This record gives sequence, structure tokens and C-alpha cells, in this order.
Amino acid sequence: MKKQKAVDVDFESFNIVKKSEAGVKMPLYLPDGKKTTSWLKLRGVNSPSFEEAVSVADREQVELLGKESKLEQSEIDNARREITRKMLAALVVDWSDKKTPCTEKNVCEFFKGAPQIQRQVDNFATEDKHFINDSFSKPPTS
Repeated sequence: MKKQKAVDVDFESFNIVKKSEAGVKMPLYLPDGKKTTSWLKLRGVNSPSFEEAVSVADREQVELLGKESKLEQSEIDNARREITRKMLAALVVDWSDKKTPCTEKNVCEFFKGAPQIQRQVDNFATEDKHFINDSFSKPPTS
């Protein structure tokens, strides 16, 4: 393994929250792996908006827990999937589909029909490397 040379950066280079909130584009591929011109603009998991969505999802899970004794297992499973889907939809800032507005409801419907994209969104948003501040590649200013 090649040893990496240390780089000199200012502390702003460690800030991923701003870019996590603004979002970055993730290209979309068909299920067979073919590249498309479609994309989703995603927030990162360190985004304040996503952290709020996680808090909402946590509260909804607690509410569901209180109702579980009155529900069928399939209803519980469906409710859990919906809570997760809604939480992950908060990561989507924009998309290339100009015929359909990028709303939470529409993103959830998209994820419902394309669960592989929901998984990709979850994976992409957790990778900090996608949300590194552009100043990382620049030398620090004095």
C-alpha cells in the first residue's frame, strides 16, 4: 500500500455540512447497469434537513411501537417501510424529471417503484467523500 503524503489544509476543509445541505448530483443507471442522463440531487446524512427527517422518523417509529399490538404484522412492516422511505426522501433536493415536481410524496412513489434507487440514495448519502468542501483541493489562505 502506497503511503499518502499529508496535505496542508485550513479547517474549513473539514466542513461537510454546507455541501451536505446543498446537495450533489447522483447519476441514475437502469437496473441493467446502463447509464442514463437522469439524476437525483442528494443531501448528505450530515445535512440539518436530513437530521430533522431522522428525528421525525424516530418519533413515528415510537408511535408505531405503541400501536403494534392492534396491528397485523403486514401492517407494521408496511408502516416501517413507509417511515424509512419518507425519511430517505428527505435526502432528495431535486431531480432531472421535469414532468413531475420533486416533492416528498413523488419521491416516495418513485422509491416505491424503484427500491434499488432508494438503496443507492441511502448508500450515496452516507459517503462523506461526496460532500467534501471544494476548498479541500485548494491550499489554505494565510
